[in-house]
Amino acid sequence: MFEASSDLAVKTKQIGKTKLRNILCRSLEVDALFRAECAKLIEDWKQKAFTYDGLIYMMLVEEPEGVVPLYIGKAETVGNFLLRLARLCGY
Repeated sequence: MFEASSDLAVKTKQIGKTKLRNILCRSLEVDALFRAECAKLIEDWKQKAFTYDGLIYMMLVEEPEGVVPLYIGKAETVGNFLLRLARLCGY
């Protein structure tokens, strides 16, 4: 899910203009998947097809007793969301 060094430390990068903060770097594979799914939402919105209401994303870990959700997020295709999503996805 995240880019990591050979000793499995997750890489970070700084963002922000006035107040810098560190965020985790997504792996290339996760970033490509996220961009592809975002492109579907953006295209759906541009075409006014309204097939999708948004995007739900999850971070999970597999344990012996089953899958454990660590994080669940959602992004809806309303308001200024698509403008922010387009910038995030590099459009």
